[in-house]
Amino acid sequence: MRSELLYTTREGYEQDLIDELKLAHRGEGARLIAPSLVASPKEYVDCAFARQAMVAKTIVKADNALALDRAVTSALYELMREQPTKKWALHVWVPDSEEGNKFARVADVLAKTVPSQAGSIDAKWADRIVDSARIARDAGGLLAQVCVLGPTRAVVSAQSAVDAHSLHPGGRARMRVDNEAPSRAAMKLEEALDWFGAAPSRGDHCVDLGAAPGGWTHVLLARGAHVLAVDPGAMAPAIARHKNFEHIRGSAFEIEPEKPVDWLFCDMVWRPLEVAAMLAKWARRGWASMLVANIKLPMKQKADFVKRVLDTLRDGGWHRVRARQLYHDREEVTVCAHRK
Repeated sequence: MRSELLYTTREGYEQDLIDELKLAHRGEGARLIAPSLVASPKEYVDCAFARQAMVAKTIVKADNALALDRAVTSALYELMREQPTKKWALHVWVPDSEEGNKFARVADVLAKTVPSQAGSIDAKWADRIVDSARIARDAGGLLAQVCVLGPTRAVVSAQSAVDAHSLHPGGRARMRVDNEAPSRAAMKLEEALDWFGAAPSRGDHCVDLGAAPGGWTHVLLARGAHVLAVDPGAMAPAIARHKNFEHIRGSAFEIEPEKPVDWLFCDMVWRPLEVAAMLAKWARRGWASMLVANIKLPMKQKADFVKRVLDTLRDGGWHRVRARQLYHDREEVTVCAHRK
């Protein structure tokens, strides 16, 4: 595993991630090494079914749990000592599996003790630790990752933060929404916008397809956007009364906006390939500039299916098309794209 790419995924989706890597690399190579963990000797791929990725630079094996923090810190120092002036953030995580989560306490302890151990090795190096990977990325710094495999074992890596697959430890982006949100779907959209790296601004015009009862619309209205919701179902009463809200109780497939909008959002429980074709039409006709959509997954051949969806969107005219099974997603993936 040393010097290979290590990917983590939701437990139960390991084979889908392996299939996706095989499609990207046109052959074998990717393999399961533990629940939620897949290794690949090939170059990095921005996989839909990967939550986080890291190069397995160093594999640390300590004599006991008490010695693990010192061993991990020393390994990180060796990896980063050639870039001594750069700021860096620390992510310590476990694979999101029944087995991996048993060591969450070990990860929590390491996240607290490694910075103090860093100070005992090199005070100037320790002073360059920042609070988040986003800060490190914006400063042109590094992201140090520690994947805990057990009470005395961990995989250690350091890379440019701008190249990180996720800015959240292990790719687990836990979102919170206010109590007024009418459904948990609001968390899915908050995470999607965080991953996309863009979001509607005050005054932007948005269309929300499959909107009821209003989880996504709630997030958009809170950001000051104007929202046209399309769904045969009823919206939450507080949303229905909002001054920037309009509701069409009809089919999303029959909507044609009077003029182009800034954002198209879609979270429809419908045949996913038909939904993808409809979203492609919005780009082809120039009806929206940005896209965020949730696409439901089939039971089998998920990697092939995601590729078909992305190809459909690209053929329609969407650019920079990406897909990711986010932390708050379930049997679905989130896609985002720009029209230009």
